[in-house]
Amino acid sequence: MNTNAQPVAPSLFGMRSPLVALSWEIWRRGQWFAVGALGLLGLCAVLNLSGAGRAYVFTNFEPFYWLLMICSIFLVFGFLHYAEFNQKKNWHGFPYRLFTLPVPTWMLVACPMVLGVVCVELIYFGWARLVFAPAGRHAGFWPAAVLGVGLMCYQTIVWALGGFRMTRIITLALAGMLFMNLASLQFFLPYIPWPARQVWCASILALTGTAIGAFVCGCHFVERQRRGGGRGRGWLKTQVGRITDVLPRRTRPFDSPAAAQFWFEWRRAGMLLPVCTVAALVLLFAPVSWLTRHDAGATLLTLGWALVLPLILAGVIGKGFAKPDLWSPDLALPPFLAVRPLTSEEMVVTKLKVAALSITMAWLALLVFLALWLPLWANLAQLKDLWNSGLALRGVASLGAILFLLVVTATLLTWTLVVSNLWVALSGNKRWFVVHGILGTAILGIEISAIVFWVKHFNWKYAEQYVSGLGWALVLAVVSKLWLAVFTWRRNSPNRALQYVIFWACASGCFVALGLLVCPNLFWLKHLVILAALLPVPLARLGLAPLSLEKNRRR
Repeated sequence: MNTNAQPVAPSLFGMRSPLVALSWEIWRRGQWFAVGALGLLGLCAVLNLSGAGRAYVFTNFEPFYWLLMICSIFLVFGFLHYAEFNQKKNWHGFPYRLFTLPVPTWMLVACPMVLGVVCVELIYFGWARLVFAPAGRHAGFWPAAVLGVGLMCYQTIVWALGGFRMTRIITLALAGMLFMNLASLQFFLPYIPWPARQVWCASILALTGTAIGAFVCGCHFVERQRRGGGRGRGWLKTQVGRITDVLPRRTRPFDSPAAAQFWFEWRRAGMLLPVCTVAALVLLFAPVSWLTRHDAGATLLTLGWALVLPLILAGVIGKGFAKPDLWSPDLALPPFLAVRPLTSEEMVVTKLKVAALSITMAWLALLVFLALWLPLWANLAQLKDLWNSGLALRGVASLGAILFLLVVTATLLTWTLVVSNLWVALSGNKRWFVVHGILGTAILGIEISAIVFWVKHFNWKYAEQYVSGLGWALVLAVVSKLWLAVFTWRRNSPNRALQYVIFWACASGCFVALGLLVCPNLFWLKHLVILAALLPVPLARLGLAPLSLEKNRRR
């Protein structure tokens, strides 16, 4: 045995190097996300490079390509946030076990950040070069820069607010909307009163400063966490706790187990959508509307985004709301909830009621904002033109009914987005939950592509065949929905089934009434509108939710 052997110095690129080991772990944890992102890119690249049919394929499937590009970028964001969930410590931030590695904090932060920026830029330029460039679409450098800085900010927010769950969601939502608007800067240049050169220079400096600030803040918060801080028990939370202790609180007992469950669900997940809506309105829409108060076109654009804000938030939050625990990645029902003296049917009904109250408060907040903004500081020139055109076509009573039904159906559609995933999320099957999300995204992309294809290639010569085919497709969809509802609701109590059928009929009636008021006086079009109006509100899926939860409680 040679006792004089010298120790081998760890190589920078060997597995003995903490930097390489950390990079390898990040890849191993998110390799399937990376495979999914590359698979979407490869699929579209193969379809787009199909020789003589390239222009035809791209022209008809361009919306589908954009949707898949967004999905691939989301997949990259999904595996490069590099955070772990610890339910015992109420923590979802930078992994605890990495704090003991013999590397400085800046290296712990720089490794996932550099990997994230490199991966998201490769995916973006892969789409730009392999999919959009051959078809004559130019994808600029500015959105790529915004994506890279956005990923750095995303990682910093996730790590810094690991112990502040609701604050983190609000911050991420606001940051996401801000970066989306920043990436679309070239479309807002006509509405900005300053020269374009100055706007671009200021935006580049702001983006560079944001990137540096994200890295510095990431290092600061991770270093603080390594020393035992940043666990969600800071000065701000202590002061908020003292204020809430002074406020009046409930003293009398609950009337029933269902009332106690409603209070529990509301405190845990019901406040999220209204709080996010109010935060977005106050911190984003109010300043933007004030800065563009003299521009009629900007007023119309801001109004459109404000009206779809609850729908966007509901589509994102609904995935988490449908789970047994909003804040946990595990879909298994916690024992604390499984032993509640409630039937699975009552627990699902409670979730539906909490979702209804949450959405009602979110839309009331939006209507209050519109009632303050539009009469006080908005430029209503274009809105008045639209109103006068509507009066000329429909009259005051009909136009008022349309606006009222628009608000009602938008609220119902928001509720649908929140509760439509209950049947799969409450099953406890994480694999099926992921597959359901992928299939839903694929179906949405196919529907968008089909609509665009149909609009671009519509030929009045074949209008009768189009109407007949679309009518039979809608009839098949409605009959399938009703047939499945019979089989899913028959195992639930008759009273609950009757109550929800009445609610579904009233909600669908609102969609039917809105469609009939809006569409022209054509019999074949009204026939299609009535059939389509019966589809948005879920019927069979909510009948499956108690059955899925019952199976989850017995696992």
